[in-house]
Amino acid sequence: MACTTHTLRSPTPLRDLAAMTDPTTPPSLLDELKRRKVVRVGLVYGAVAFAILEGVDVLVEALALPDVVRTVIAVAVLGGFPLALALAWAFEATPEGVQRDRGDAGGGPGSWLTARSLVAAVLFTSLGLGAGWLAGRGGAGETTDPSPGTEGASIAVLPFLDLSPGGDQAYFADGLAEELLNVLVRSQDLKVAARTSSFAFRENRDIREIGSALGVSTVVEGSVRRAGDRLRVTAQLIQVSDGFHLWSQTFDGSASDVFAVQDSIATAIAGALQVTLGVALDLPRQARGLTDDVDAHDLYLLGLHRWRTRNPEQLQEAIGFFEQALGVDSTFALAYTGVAWAWSVASVYDFSLSPRETISQAKDALARAQALSPDLPEAVAIGGFIASQYDWEWDEGERLLRRAIDLAPSSPWPHLWLSVMKWRQGLLDEALRAIDAAIVLDPLTALSHEILALTLSSMGRIEEAATAFRRALELEPSFLNAYYELAILYLGDGRGEQAGGVFAEWGAAVGYPEAEGLTIIGEALADPAVLPEAIRRAEAFFDYSGRGRTNLASLLAHLGETERAIESFRELLLQRGSLASSGGTFLFRPLWNHPEFRAMHAETNLPLPN
Repeated sequence: MACTTHTLRSPTPLRDLAAMTDPTTPPSLLDELKRRKVVRVGLVYGAVAFAILEGVDVLVEALALPDVVRTVIAVAVLGGFPLALALAWAFEATPEGVQRDRGDAGGGPGSWLTARSLVAAVLFTSLGLGAGWLAGRGGAGETTDPSPGTEGASIAVLPFLDLSPGGDQAYFADGLAEELLNVLVRSQDLKVAARTSSFAFRENRDIREIGSALGVSTVVEGSVRRAGDRLRVTAQLIQVSDGFHLWSQTFDGSASDVFAVQDSIATAIAGALQVTLGVALDLPRQARGLTDDVDAHDLYLLGLHRWRTRNPEQLQEAIGFFEQALGVDSTFALAYTGVAWAWSVASVYDFSLSPRETISQAKDALARAQALSPDLPEAVAIGGFIASQYDWEWDEGERLLRRAIDLAPSSPWPHLWLSVMKWRQGLLDEALRAIDAAIVLDPLTALSHEILALTLSSMGRIEEAATAFRRALELEPSFLNAYYELAILYLGDGRGEQAGGVFAEWGAAVGYPEAEGLTIIGEALADPAVLPEAIRRAEAFFDYSGRGRTNLASLLAHLGETERAIESFRELLLQRGSLASSGGTFLFRPLWNHPEFRAMHAETNLPLPN
């Protein structure tokens, strides 16, 4: 008879069976959280909190409320989260009203998770998550961005928003931001992005993008609301790495308080950077050469708003506003520097004026500014520009420009004009270092990229130079000098077709009716038969664009019209035109071996390459 062997299962242990049937066994934590609707409360609370915080952001910006409003509400919302969870655990809604939830087992002593223990657990967990989040923010900043403390403090001042009822205070908002920048730029310990680059982000307020483009770790933004004599200025300092507000404050007062507001903002920013980044800033009190007269200050800001355009008509308007400011306050040193800058810029961009006359006007205003405030950085920089660009006193020009750099290390202008000076002297490595420094401080200024292109052109780095010219035109499509110099670069490299294309592009940019016909200028490089017509069209175009025929000198030189080129260069010397001291650069290379040209060029106190 066959035997069958059975394997007996082990019986369920009595203690496990008891656990399955004992009603006093507490449920799992997840089951209990669901039963008490804690999870549902947490999700609803999170959605409502998000909506509240988004709404607060909109209202703070629209009503120019102090940033502390945003902070207080955020703290209240976050602090209420663990409290909401604890209340959801401890109480339940019943037909008889809200009552304490005692659990399925009535809250007997066998329950391992009491209301009190859960409240404690929620609070400690929330605190732990909050601490972890803050640590994560700091950690993220250290891994994704260079530490500001190790790289040095750096900052950009964005144009302040005009929130005035009439929307007519943009010049005032811009001026306030610019004067704040001018205070910060004088610190030896702070890298400050230049005005042109930071103001390029007037519409785009993406802080991370701004920080990356300008190479700064912090950004100042703000708003101005001006109605009659009442003034409200809101400013905040933001850390680029995480968007965290390091400092924020609202200043209320009368328009006559504007000077105290500027100093207060600068001082507060310096203090915030010192506390948060551990960088002690030597921020001198602004040797502003300013005025205590509100009307004079307002006229000065209107002048600044005009002269930035480099447009000949608006330059004259700027000079008018600066002179009106001086009529109100004759001791206003910065208004004198404004007059000097405007006339200096007009000497380069307004071809209807004689450079000799404009520079004479600039020198008169500069002397008044220097008498009132000898170490005003703007005045020192203008002095260096005039000494080198027009007086051809190269050693004095360099001394003044380097002094201006010492006074305002983050200002790009002294670096830029030092680069131009070194380019004219043929010291190209020094010129390249100086313009690189200017571009680091002001990466979005077309003029800086034009000077870089000129330097690379003289070094024979043709493709790099062409790329730099194109970058300048990308930043400022109406930048006429860049078109002309790029065309000359191509002519000097024997690329007539490309040169003609640039002339046609230039003509189209200024609305010249016969722009396409300018391609013949490039054709003349290879076909002497079309040379007379090419020159005629070039002269007509220069007359149309208001550049003045003397500026044809370098074009005539590259097209082989040597005698006419020398005649035009002689006129440039007499007028002290900005091209006169460029004889030793690629712009006039075809004339270098001509005896008459070499004799004329010696008047500029510069050596001429062999």
